[in-house]
Amino acid sequence: MKISWKLLLAPVFALFVLSYVDKAFLLPEVRDRFLQPGGMVYYKQRERQIDRMREYAKAKPPDIHLAVVLGDSRSFAIGNLPAQYIGRKNWKIFNFAGPQANPAYFYYLSRRLFTGLRRPGYMILEVSPESFNRNTGILGTTILNHGIAGGYMEPMSTMIPQMDKEAYNDTRAFAFYGLPFSLREAILRVRGSISPEKKKSGSMFDLIPIEQMEKGFQAIYGPAVEWQSGLMMSMKNAEIHNLDLYSMEQSHEVKFLNLMNGAQYAWFGTATDAELKSDTDRIAGIYLKRFQVSEEQVVFFERTLDAARAAGVKVIVFWPQVNPYLETRLNADPRFAILKKRIADESKDRGAVVLDMSAQEETRCKNFYDASHLSIQCFPAITGFLLDRLEKVPSN
Repeated sequence: MKISWKLLLAPVFALFVLSYVDKAFLLPEVRDRFLQPGGMVYYKQRERQIDRMREYAKAKPPDIHLAVVLGDSRSFAIGNLPAQYIGRKNWKIFNFAGPQANPAYFYYLSRRLFTGLRRPGYMILEVSPESFNRNTGILGTTILNHGIAGGYMEPMSTMIPQMDKEAYNDTRAFAFYGLPFSLREAILRVRGSISPEKKKSGSMFDLIPIEQMEKGFQAIYGPAVEWQSGLMMSMKNAEIHNLDLYSMEQSHEVKFLNLMNGAQYAWFGTATDAELKSDTDRIAGIYLKRFQVSEEQVVFFERTLDAARAAGVKVIVFWPQVNPYLETRLNADPRFAILKKRIADESKDRGAVVLDMSAQEETRCKNFYDASHLSIQCFPAITGFLLDRLEKVPSN
């Protein structure tokens, strides 16, 4: 049987084309038009939010306290909306927390947030035991791909294990190595683009300029509407799918994060006791069973506080409240008690106030969205508590 030479060359040609397509996705301009839902959205938005924070700092009213939030997803809901809801209108909060973010990412941000004249005066830094786990790597895949700009490794290369360096280099050499892709989302967006209802189903962003929305949701829905209800209504309006939403400029998720200065308020409701117990068992199996303290992450944590202190930034470090089942697991394990004491000592030595939110009776909340995250209805009280303590942090 004679095989055509064209057939033999087809795989070679396909690989050639694929390599060119892959290289195109290394360009920021291309990646910004292929935005996937999930962690990629947060980290891409945070990168641009640094400039937005600096622009605000440039013309900040003298009676406004400017704060930034660093942490993982457990601190997503600390922001302007709950602060305004409880009457703390003298604060402007930019939330830079990221999914599964850790001290290495905090240090990366601190080197950019706490330099120059346009910088915050306050920082709320949330830390979780999982973020100090050596077995999860220095930087997760999503952070490597979307959370850090070029040149990140050079100032801290001696602190990065070879395995992590190789993972970082792979993400810079091959775009598809870590570029997430959701087939389900692609199908939804294609269907939305060809639907005859596309032009009729404009979102709130098509009807109200983003500049007006930044004045607060009360200006849109009226003062009588509860903040949670207004948010859920808005997010419902944003559940429209079309191919335009792959763009950073059009993405509803990015616009919501911009509107809330990085905070996220989607996790509303209360998980059942059985769900909390089951999910805690899963989390314990993933994160706690093989837990080992990363000395590198401890150093990155210390350097983050050092950068804040050098810039005259007042800092609160807090451990978030976790559900009772997870709290019992953590308290029974001496590794975490030792870690918490160590982090507390390093924080106090650098002028920061340290809080364990699980031990604060006035803010303890029974409403957990899932085993890892409190419901957003808990955060007005938590935000007020943190801001009260932050105002009392002594100057460095």
